[in-house]
Amino acid sequence: MSALKGLPEFIAVVERGTFTAAAKQLNVSVSHISRHIAELESRMATQLFVRTTRQMQLTESGRRLFSAAEPLMQELIGIQERLTRGGEMLGGSVRITLAGKLAEEQIVPLLTDFSLMHAGISLEIDVSARNIDLIAEGYHLAIRMGPLVSSSSLVAARLVSVPMITLACQALTEKLGRIRHPEELPPEYCLPLAGRNWHFTNGNRQVSIRPLGRVSTNSGNAAVSAALKGIGIIHVPAYYADEKVSAGELVTLLPDWRSVESTNFYLVYPAGKHMPQRVRSLIDYLQSRMNRGKPL
Repeated sequence: MSALKGLPEFIAVVERGTFTAAAKQLNVSVSHISRHIAELESRMATQLFVRTTRQMQLTESGRRLFSAAEPLMQELIGIQERLTRGGEMLGGSVRITLAGKLAEEQIVPLLTDFSLMHAGISLEIDVSARNIDLIAEGYHLAIRMGPLVSSSSLVAARLVSVPMITLACQALTEKLGRIRHPEELPPEYCLPLAGRNWHFTNGNRQVSIRPLGRVSTNSGNAAVSAALKGIGIIHVPAYYADEKVSAGELVTLLPDWRSVESTNFYLVYPAGKHMPQRVRSLIDYLQSRMNRGKPL
């Protein structure tokens, strides 16, 4: 088993970012971590980390080693747990990064449900919109808003597609009268979201309008707030306003038309043949639940 010597320490440093944090995770001394990493680098005849004042940054060789070794190590841990416990219970840690209203309000509860189903799995959930290097920082899974495409190092699998809906408050709809067609939308009352035009379709017919309202924003929440005040009509992803529509605070316009655009969310994970079973199970679970018609 000499080929495995130093790999647990290496993986812990990648996942935790420092020798000190890795030593705490493995319940060993910092000198133990340092010695085993040095021996691993010597045995492989390559440098695995670039030491900085803040954390350990992986070299290209380190990235390749982590990408190959981490899933294999977790699989070994899973096999050991199944043999010692005599069952098929999943075990190990899963590091996930996500951001956004839908992710926090609808996907985080699914993650906690998954943790209740599998007592042997521990979840580390990072809520952040920053650009994370999944492989270098040791994350198994990211949930991101698209459009995204797969690459040689990452896979992007669509999780859910959310429609855009057109809304206004009751007082404004009474003021403007019934609107049956997109061309009847008064542009001066249509509030721009991220500077985009609105595109609608009904069968073979397509219509585009340019919103010219006096409140422009790149925030769906801000757009909903403006609509509730009667400032204008909004065109936002459905998850921003479902509760307001259900409560009767906002009214859906153009029921016979649908938006050409939608907002897509993706599961992003490192490419490779050796995905840990616990990560595959979580991906399957999220896709199953989000495709089951769960309200957005």
